Amino acid sequence: PCELFGGNRYIISGEPDLADALECIAKVGVSGGDPPMGDALIAALAPKINAEGGCNAGFLRDDALLVVAFISDTYDTESTSWPYQQYDAILAAKKDPNAVVMLGVVPQPHEEGQPEIPTCTYDDDPGGKLRDLIDRFPYRAYGNTCAPSYAPFFDEAADLIGEVCGKFVPQ
Repeated sequence: PCELFGGNRYIISGEPDLADALECIAKVGVSGGDPPMGDALIAALAPKINAEGGCNAGFLRDDALLVVAFISDTYDTESTSWPYQQYDAILAAKKDPNAVVMLGVVPQPHEEGQPEIPTCTYDDDPGGKLRDLIDRFPYRAYGNTCAPSYAPFFDEAADLIGEVCGKFVPQ
């Protein structure tokens, strides 16, 4: 549903309005039941759809980092895959965990002394499949789904991307 520069299903260099593009992509899949996020990640990295003529052709490039952003206020209970399988799929696609930046805007523990927001999901026992997957990568950032703005989390991820870009050697 997002009209992105270049006609792709993903953002590329030259996107004239990056903020609008990110906002649109972040809202895809926002309604409905709990999505199988790990399974969707594996599917997005599948060789068939990333090959020439596939719907994601050009998405995975040897000379580019892979940035994965999960935004969810629930656990990934629907995936049939496990974090080690998701990690293996990412490594098969990128060859190097240092070529990946992970961002998880997911429930965080309630901060003592802060008022509880009734519509917010708190995670007082952090864990789960998403966190297990994200924690496998050296370059990762977390944000809280209860925050009034996600911009600081994307800023932190952008800083990590800049750091990784300075070290990245294409495979």
